[in-house]
Amino acid sequence: GEADMSPAEVTRTRLLNTLKRNEAFADVDVLVLTPEEMVERFGDRLTKHVTISDPLEVARRAKGFVSSELNEKGAPVVVLNAETGGSETPRHEFGHVWAALMRGTGNKTWYRGMELVKSLPDYEARKQELMKNGYVDFQIDEEILVKALGKRGSEMFDNTEAASAWDAWVESIK
Repeated sequence: GEADMSPAEVTRTRLLNTLKRNEAFADVDVLVLTPEEMVERFGDRLTKHVTISDPLEVARRAKGFVSSELNEKGAPVVVLNAETGGSETPRHEFGHVWAALMRGTGNKTWYRGMELVKSLPDYEARKQELMKNGYVDFQIDEEILVKALGKRGSEMFDNTEAASAWDAWVESIK
């Protein structure tokens, strides 16, 4: 039970349970792995979309990712780094899952999010920073959005009252 968990484990468990209760995320698998376990499971595939050629170095730097492989239910697999992932990481990675569900559907929430990203005062600086880190054009706006989702969600979840607002928002994105 929660009494035997660290505060970080309690937060992560509560978050994952909240996300998994949502129909949109019900089939998503979540793996919490050490960098060594990431390399064992994914090997050279970790270096597929980055400029670093050492899979262990990629795994050590990654806080999490959504695997390009789907689980047996045809749903995404979210991988969280047990050593470096913080409270923003699960929200950030589930943001990518949500983005994949919304992108190209005509969903007004998605398009509003993209408009907000492009209206940020430091949008160009964020875009340039991501490009320096190897992101390509089509990934950049989504990455800015899910970073914001992760950060804001983390700030909200650390506040008990705001956590209920977060739960309500997660429930609304079915």
